[in-house]
Amino acid sequence: MGKFIHKIETPKIQAFESYNKEKLQEFCQLLTLSQEELANHIISETPDFYKIEKYQKAIIITPKNFDGKVKIPTFSSHLDIVGCKPPTLDEIEIKDAIVSLKQGAKASVLGGDDRCGVWIMLELMKTHKNAVFAFFYDEEVGCVGSRLHCNLPIFKQVNAFIGLDRRGTYDCATYGTDSLALIDIATTFGYKEEWGSITDVAVLAEHWQIPCINLSVGFNSEHSQREWVDFSVTERTLETCKELAIEGQEFEVDLQPEPYLGYNYKYDDGLYDDEWEDIPLEPVFCEVCGSECNLYKFADGFICAECYLDLYEEK
Repeated sequence: MGKFIHKIETPKIQAFESYNKEKLQEFCQLLTLSQEELANHIISETPDFYKIEKYQKAIIITPKNFDGKVKIPTFSSHLDIVGCKPPTLDEIEIKDAIVSLKQGAKASVLGGDDRCGVWIMLELMKTHKNAVFAFFYDEEVGCVGSRLHCNLPIFKQVNAFIGLDRRGTYDCATYGTDSLALIDIATTFGYKEEWGSITDVAVLAEHWQIPCINLSVGFNSEHSQREWVDFSVTERTLETCKELAIEGQEFEVDLQPEPYLGYNYKYDDGLYDDEWEDIPLEPVFCEVCGSECNLYKFADGFICAECYLDLYEEK
């Protein structure tokens, strides 16, 4: 392992959209909290509309009037960050809606992964959103919280798992336990399907065979000191979640093979030396429709998910 480089380059980028300055300051406060401090903050900020259940490695929050007769979605985020020490407010730099670490900061990461998701869920609860809210511990070290508590009975009563733990601006990440109908709903808000690696909702979805998606929440270059957040994207994802009305809908898991996709990770002293990349293996174009997207093995070729399902149904 080489020596971890502490040089920080301030992102030269403009905010995606307008943003709320007061909310941005509240978000920056979340960045400074330890995992346990954040858990306590969530419990203290939960409206009386909800019931709180605290487990060893999870906080599960449900509407008090939820009886399970109509299935509702679960929103998920995680409490931990890569590294042990969150930044102080003095180490955080704000330029418009762009949040990053200042030059010389001692913190190993900014922590937008996944304080962006936590902030969105806290704001959603203020609207009394009819949903389950799952906050998990220790996602960054192997989805410990979701693996430990994936069998909670409450998850059997939901219709979809919505992760708020994805980098970028318009990704709708999928993990193999997918519903094309759910993905289509995400695309109506401007999101584009991408293949994900691992996250808490993927663990839950695989266990229950209930579909999941994971939406971009505005952090970038995660797991490094170069991490930065476009808070305008974080706010836009919040508005998407407010408008997402899928209570009572049924989503079937569509049959899909393993994706023809690989991943490239770069480590340095236990932290990511650079942001990780999705590396599509050749070929990168669907052999049926010609689209450039995630490809799946079919017979002797590689095709996209929609063409796979069309051909499978024809059989």
